[in-house]
Amino acid sequence: GMEGKVQQEKERNGDPASLSNFEDVKIRHVDWKLVPNFETQVFESEAVLFMDVLKSDVGHILLDASKLVIQRVEFLLEGDEALKAEWKVQEYKEPFGDGVYISFPESLRNQKTIKLHITYQIKESSGIQWMSPQQTATKKYPYIYTQFQAIHARSALPCQDTPSVKFTYNSLIVTPLPLTSLMSSSSSSSSPPPSFSIPASTPSSSSQNFYFSQSIPIPSYLLAFVVGELSSHSISDRVKIYADPPTITAAAKEFEDTEKYLTESEKFLTPYLWHRYDLLLLPGSFPFGGMENPCLTFVTPTLLAGDKSLTDVIVHEIAHSWTGNLVTNKNWEHFWLNEGFTVFVEREVIKRIYGRKERDLSYEIGFGELQDDIERLEGSGHSEFTKLVQNQTGSDPDDAYSSVAYEKGSFFLLYLEETILAPTLGEHAMGELLQLWINTFSKQCVDSFTFKTFFLNFCATKKLDQNLINQIDWNTWYHGTGQPPVNVIDLLDRTLMKEALNLAEQWLKAIQNDSKTFEFSQEKQVEKWGSKQKVVMMNKIVEGLKKMDRSELRSKRRILERMGEVYGWRKSQNSEIRYKWFWMVVLFKEEEEYEDLLYWITVVNGRMKFVRPLFRELYDSGNEEVKKLVVRRFEERKGTFHSITRKMVARDLKLEA
Repeated sequence: GMEGKVQQEKERNGDPASLSNFEDVKIRHVDWKLVPNFETQVFESEAVLFMDVLKSDVGHILLDASKLVIQRVEFLLEGDEALKAEWKVQEYKEPFGDGVYISFPESLRNQKTIKLHITYQIKESSGIQWMSPQQTATKKYPYIYTQFQAIHARSALPCQDTPSVKFTYNSLIVTPLPLTSLMSSSSSSSSPPPSFSIPASTPSSSSQNFYFSQSIPIPSYLLAFVVGELSSHSISDRVKIYADPPTITAAAKEFEDTEKYLTESEKFLTPYLWHRYDLLLLPGSFPFGGMENPCLTFVTPTLLAGDKSLTDVIVHEIAHSWTGNLVTNKNWEHFWLNEGFTVFVEREVIKRIYGRKERDLSYEIGFGELQDDIERLEGSGHSEFTKLVQNQTGSDPDDAYSSVAYEKGSFFLLYLEETILAPTLGEHAMGELLQLWINTFSKQCVDSFTFKTFFLNFCATKKLDQNLINQIDWNTWYHGTGQPPVNVIDLLDRTLMKEALNLAEQWLKAIQNDSKTFEFSQEKQVEKWGSKQKVVMMNKIVEGLKKMDRSELRSKRRILERMGEVYGWRKSQNSEIRYKWFWMVVLFKEEEEYEDLLYWITVVNGRMKFVRPLFRELYDSGNEEVKKLVVRRFEERKGTFHSITRKMVARDLKLEA
């Protein structure tokens, strides 16, 4: 029965996305040196891996690597005497890389710890984005940034590229003047940390040594660095904003509440352990909204709306400092433990600052995104990826990525709070549970069964009614495809929602009846709405339009133009509003706007959340001519895309990357 099934699930150890034998030997600390050459776009690199030997009969070490040019591998003995290693690079397997196989010498078999020194070059890396001066704001200097989640750290460092392995690090980036280097590190300095095991080269007159240390153990996907022309602005004694010089003023203004969000998160959770919380505003090609690199969150410039209306993303990345960065999913099959928890915490902090109605609007928008993704994944034969707990054997985690982990995951926690905990224990119970979760598993890795056991133990200590606890359908929540097993919308306060939906209904009626009058348009009321409420209204219109006959919509385009005018959508600086506006443009077949749309998703921004759906929608709904135009613009401009975005859009457009 069910018990047997859970048992079996529990014993599935390891990580299907890593080739490394991390259950035999385990990296505990890394020293890393990087010397970028901007002419050749190659890094000369060295790494020393400090490893614990976990078993007595280990015959080899297998490290994750992807297209790295390995030059030398040696074991470092007492007094740093070197023992040459026997090694070979295995055959390359998409998307997991090629792996470095290193024989474990007989003479070291009784050691409890070993040091491995690897010298190599990085020539083509899926995790490192090189940008020419032309692609930057000032057009003066080149720029490099990284994005290693989920499995791209191996394209920059031979490592055990799994969230199950956490290590501290020291590093050195030899940086051409006048550029700045930053890392996901708790401190930086111009002189080496005391124990740094890689000899420093004397800096030339044209470069500068930047040293970094991270004292809290992190998984490989949270390694990150940037090299570029950067300005900075302090918000508080632990928060600094970095951006390119022309953007720093706008960024500092947009993100001035960061310290407030950080303090509020600490109140809800536990004290912040990472010392600093800095923010780096990246160039437009950055593929995600944000990346929670420890001590240095990376964010997309699409958040610069001018009115702080998109700073939820900052609250989200701050929350990761606990859920994800301290308590980490042990592999990508349990990604919801990172993202579902983080969305839940983000929205709880939003509730504490802006009230419940505002929070529930976010849940409602999330529910819409979840519907879209479930439909898309089931439609393309990937219903496995609509489960909370997935089987990703043989799959690229980039392919499995969707809003499921975020939205289905956070709805599960909301359901546990509203239905199981709060009725008996009150509204602070979930906060208490999360604090306990963090204190119990800080600096460790967890899976979904860890959480189930933990949750049931919490209920037992609180003497919760067993009948109540038995209502939780763990099996369907965890292993069911598609929709959550309960109607989660019933958990929400829908006041703000209903205003937006009513107005959307009026517009849909007007479109249906091809009406000439728009007295209902309520311009004044909508001006007072926050951008989320506007997005909800637009979502509803888009949903309604999808059900209408497309060929009829084309003749009603003046209604689209009217909406764009009345609400200022066409000219909006808010990227979420722009995104929905372009979606309507496609549904109405407003072809005059197609070049603008294509410019926005190829030149202005590379954020996959916007870029992929618009490429898909425009391509799938277009005639042959439109399809050709879409592919042509992609082919012309894909050189400036981030490699992850390029790979995913090529798949969406059915071009083999």
